[in-house]
Amino acid sequence: MQNYITLNQKENPPSSYPSKIVVDIILKVCLLGDSQVGKTGFSDVLCGRSFVEKYVPNISATFKLKNKQDTKERMLELQICDTAGQKRYRSLLSTYLQGAQIVCVCFDLNKENGVHTNENKTINIYLRVCVNAVREHCSEDAKLMFIGCKSDSRQEANGNDKIGNAILSLGLDNNKIIKDSNSNNRLFFKTSAKTGDGFKEVQNAISSCMEVRGVETV
Repeated sequence: MQNYITLNQKENPPSSYPSKIVVDIILKVCLLGDSQVGKTGFSDVLCGRSFVEKYVPNISATFKLKNKQDTKERMLELQICDTAGQKRYRSLLSTYLQGAQIVCVCFDLNKENGVHTNENKTINIYLRVCVNAVREHCSEDAKLMFIGCKSDSRQEANGNDKIGNAILSLGLDNNKIIKDSNSNNRLFFKTSAKTGDGFKEVQNAISSCMEVRGVETV
């Protein structure tokens, strides 16, 4: 049983659902990342929608909901906050992150500056801004997922090590990062909204986090 609802940023935060759905566990997932890296395509496919070739850039943020049952027949709900990546909205990071239990930091696998900006693997400035905002505005037990988008057109064969090194350069506590356990604990997930690659691993990781934490019982 699944349900998909989209709310624009001017409405109240998601708090009302069809009367027949009783939610047992809630998890807020916040997507951060630069403009046009693939956040909206990622969030749509994560919610069960079809991939769209062209997206209109977000204004501030869009909220999406996905409901699913876990193995214990509890109704789990993801509250997904798909944020705008334009520079003028970066002052709103603290608002986006309020109450988030998982933060997905998204980047484009096909752009050289998606993660590292030069051969010395200096981390992309905005990714560092995102991670610092998580440190400042999220609870200590909030988890980070690094999401590489657009893997269907990935060119660089040895890019995994570079990306992993760039993430390590952020100085994060290793236990704070949700890893792709199917790829030798890789520090990030490679996904393609176009082909669906990588989404099963992301969904399993999020579901495991929800079930272990039992975030909120309604």
